[in-house]
Amino acid sequence: MPPDALHGTGIQDALRDAVRRFALSARAVARIWRVARTIADLSGMAGVSAPDVAEALQYRTAPTSQ
Repeated sequence: MPPDALHGTGIQDALRDAVRRFALSARAVARIWRVARTIADLSGMAGVSAPDVAEALQYRTAPTSQ
């Protein structure tokens, strides 16, 4: 993810809240970002928006207990 991709758009806050709420690892955040980027691409958007991140979080599967 480009370092300047998160500034001033609410995306940083959305990801920070998700990390706190769901105890996400750096790898999980990278996956969520990749899915959000795909959602934005399919929508024809030039960049990722906070709603794209929220949608990507919805596609995240819950961890299974073993």
